[in-house]
Amino acid sequence: MDLVGPFCMHCCKGNRHMKTHNGEKPYGCPLCSYASAQLVNLQRHLRIHTGEKPYKCNHCTFACSSLGNLKRHQLHTGEKPYKCHLCDYACGNLANLKRHQRVHSGAKPFQCTICNYSCNQSMNLKRHMLRHSGEKPHKCQECGYTTGHWDNYKRHQKKHSLTTDGWVKVQMPGNEEEVEDEEEV
Repeated sequence: MDLVGPFCMHCCKGNRHMKTHNGEKPYGCPLCSYASAQLVNLQRHLRIHTGEKPYKCNHCTFACSSLGNLKRHQLHTGEKPYKCHLCDYACGNLANLKRHQRVHSGAKPFQCTICNYSCNQSMNLKRHMLRHSGEKPHKCQECGYTTGHWDNYKRHQKKHSLTTDGWVKVQMPGNEEEVEDEEEV
């Protein structure tokens, strides 16, 4: 992976995460087969085995082993500590605030590697890439219609007088869901 100063050219994060790109996982759990590229992830994982729950809610008795889980809990309680300084927008986590602020700045950091399309949200780029790949992960159980877009699927279901409760998302090869850790954002 190439670096530009202290940043990775692949994903623009700081260079301390470089092992995540090359697959190196030097930090292994002594109690199970878990291994990680970063020590902080192993330390968080070890709490599963110890039962340690250092993150506590200030409003109730909820306690958990990771900051990300506490933030999700606080979202559930309606707390919105992150506020936009340009408008009235408020939200429960920093990642959502950063995404919102791109609306004001006009920044479109997510760029298609095949054409000149760019956008301000990663989900929009993922949806755009379906056009190039031809993947259609949403399938109607009534007639077999498939589409790459959830909105098209919902519209199609109205033709059958159905709701979208019975939809099936088809798993495409190489399209496994990625889970990003909010603590590292």
